[in-house]
Amino acid sequence: MTFVFAVPEIISSAVSDLAGLDSALSAANTAAAVPTTTVMAAGGDEVSAAIASLFAGYARDYQSLSAQAATFHQKFVQALSGVGNSYGVAEAVNASIVQTIEQDLLGLINAPALALLNRPLIGNGTDGAPGTGQNGGPGGLLFGNGGNGGSGAPGQPGGRGGDAGLFGNGGQGGAGGNAAVDASGVPAGNGGAGGAGGHGGFLYGNGGNGGNGGNGIIGGAGGAGGQAWPLSGYPGANGIDGTSTGSGTGGGTTGTGTGTGTGTGTGTGTGTGTGTGTGTGTGTGTGTGTGTGTGTGTGTGTGTGTGTGTGTGTGTGTGIEATYNVGSQWDNGFTASYTITNSSATSLTNWQVQFDLPANESVTGAWNGQVAQSGTQYVITPASWNQTIAPGGSVTVGFQAAQTGAYSPPTNLLVNGQPITGGTGTGTGSTGTGGTGTSTGTGTGTGGTGTGTGTGGTGTGTGTGGTGTGGTGTGTGGTGTGTGTGGSTSGQYSPYVDITLYPGPNGYDFSSAAQAGVKNATLAFITADPNGQAAWGGYSALDVTGGSQSSFIDNQIANMRSAGINGTISFGGAAGTDLAAVSGQTPTALQQQYLSVVNTYKIYQLDFDVEGALQGNTQALTTQAKAIALLQQQEAANGTPVTVSYTLPVLPTGLVTGQGGGLNVLQIATANGVNVSRVNIMAMDYGPSFDQPGNPGMGTYAIDAATATHSQLMTLYPSLSSEQAWSMVGVTPLIGINDDPSEIFTLANAQQLTTFAVQNHIGELSMWELPRDTTGTLGAVDAVDGSGVAQTPFEFSKIFEQIEASSTL
Repeated sequence: MTFVFAVPEIISSAVSDLAGLDSALSAANTAAAVPTTTVMAAGGDEVSAAIASLFAGYARDYQSLSAQAATFHQKFVQALSGVGNSYGVAEAVNASIVQTIEQDLLGLINAPALALLNRPLIGNGTDGAPGTGQNGGPGGLLFGNGGNGGSGAPGQPGGRGGDAGLFGNGGQGGAGGNAAVDASGVPAGNGGAGGAGGHGGFLYGNGGNGGNGGNGIIGGAGGAGGQAWPLSGYPGANGIDGTSTGSGTGGGTTGTGTGTGTGTGTGTGTGTGTGTGTGTGTGTGTGTGTGTGTGTGTGTGTGTGTGTGTGTGTGTGTGIEATYNVGSQWDNGFTASYTITNSSATSLTNWQVQFDLPANESVTGAWNGQVAQSGTQYVITPASWNQTIAPGGSVTVGFQAAQTGAYSPPTNLLVNGQPITGGTGTGTGSTGTGGTGTSTGTGTGTGGTGTGTGTGGTGTGTGTGGTGTGGTGTGTGGTGTGTGTGGSTSGQYSPYVDITLYPGPNGYDFSSAAQAGVKNATLAFITADPNGQAAWGGYSALDVTGGSQSSFIDNQIANMRSAGINGTISFGGAAGTDLAAVSGQTPTALQQQYLSVVNTYKIYQLDFDVEGALQGNTQALTTQAKAIALLQQQEAANGTPVTVSYTLPVLPTGLVTGQGGGLNVLQIATANGVNVSRVNIMAMDYGPSFDQPGNPGMGTYAIDAATATHSQLMTLYPSLSSEQAWSMVGVTPLIGINDDPSEIFTLANAQQLTTFAVQNHIGELSMWELPRDTTGTLGAVDAVDGSGVAQTPFEFSKIFEQIEASSTL
């Protein structure tokens, strides 16, 4: 049997070539017709005429045959074209059938992987929609390219390119959105950062190129190129930074002052006494008639006066409160802090905190202050930036301590040498005894009429006693002493603030947040700029050391401190390139990057937000952990210990296990000597398997996730008690309408979570993010201007702040 293989595209090409040949031959024949059919005789003789006639006849015969050939050629071309079309139709039908079979087969193959991992086994990832900043979908686990990230909305970052599986290229990062412009055409904000390129396949494939940054007041950073495995592909190129137009910034002033007072009371009592005396005089007269006698009597009166003086003394309190919080605990040590709040009407300057620790505990370092020791007594004084606490403001000062044996909280707390609350005392004056008065009275009596001896009349003298003055009573006001009671320590509320956004020329308004009761904030995010240096948001203009627009960040941190809010700095996040993932990064070089951040801002609470592909990058995580451990060792020796938290994705069932999961991140950190104070779980983005109709709700999911994480920490750190493990747990929901619109974290969910956190003494509540703690655009999905749900400003914060009121010293 003979088989003929026909490719419609080849047939179509042949038809086109043959048609072109026909056109060329026809043109040539036409051009040759006149000169060949009308050949002139070479001479006037008969032979020449006959030869010319012969050649002209041949030419006419050729033209006739050419015409017939052209007709045949055209019919052949038409037939061939028809056959090609028939083949094409047949192939299209066959291809449609094959494609349907292929799609059905891929659907069957991919179904289990999609159900379990939300990722196909074979196939390309979906592209993010333009203008949305959506991330590209991951390619198939076995084969497939990552999807391209969507470009960002105005001023918003582009989406990250999707990662390939074993074989395939990473998706391209989406371009950052240009800043919106005002009526005059001037940018009114920052450009969005370009999305990072997706990583190439594990066995073969190139990394995707990073997206370009958008233009704005601060141009968006170009996205980092995706990584590739060194033996099988090439890394993607970094995106180009957007153009920066620049801006002006301003700052405010800070008032300072001191308020303190003590009081005593003195009372004086005066008593007046009146004494009455009666004197009797006897007169003797002699006469026969009328005799008159005169008698003199002396009366003595004693007056007793009683004076009672009551003095009331009121001791005026210092107007200062202190909240004690244990940050984390381990077998031979702990971290703790005091939040000093000035509730008086005047500023408090050059404050100091004094307390005693038992003999088995000793302070090894402090942050936000300087520590001095005398025996078991410790005194912490302010750092240069927090010497003054404004009325209604607060300062948190922390310390790290070593211990042997059981933990005990500090005792004998004094602020500025005084107990932290005042008292009222009442004093009673003594009783005074009245003076003694003496008086003399004179009585005159007239004798009776008689004969002989008569008895003189009786004279009665009346004297008024002297006036007695009561004793002076003096009362001294009692002394009130504030005594801290034991009990469970409170957690802290520290919401995230993306300080790379541009709500105004001075950035986020921390003073309004402080007025709403916010005492702590987690500042996000530091990543790598295109040169691998530490920069806020990955923007070169916001490099930690020497960025052209770094004052934008510096002013915000200064305003945060002026408002009495304590900061934590967070590295990483979902966008950009983590410093640990920079090509060629080493633990020593990375430790120096972290040290530059600490030295620049004098903030010793660091958070590491590990998401996405970084969770599965064992090399980068190991480099990161070693660098953190080096930093902690150095700063502890300098007396400024660094506390570290990890912020990790979570499911209601807990941290994901295995490579690429959050539990693996903690295991690598612990194995490399990192002292982890807190594990902050991101209670959001659980995926379609948890977002089905009838699910128990985001509040319950957050509680389930915290409970499961607590159990995992008990296993990972077997020396911890249950209470210590709870103090390591932090929970961060995405308030309002999440980026997954089927997940909405409501105000009721916030109260449900907070009640649980207080009952179990959870270490921290947070949220993404503080600028969204207002309604913003009602119904908007994951908007930057608000939660998208009906609420009053800072309503979520006021709920979460309840965790800080659960224990006050």
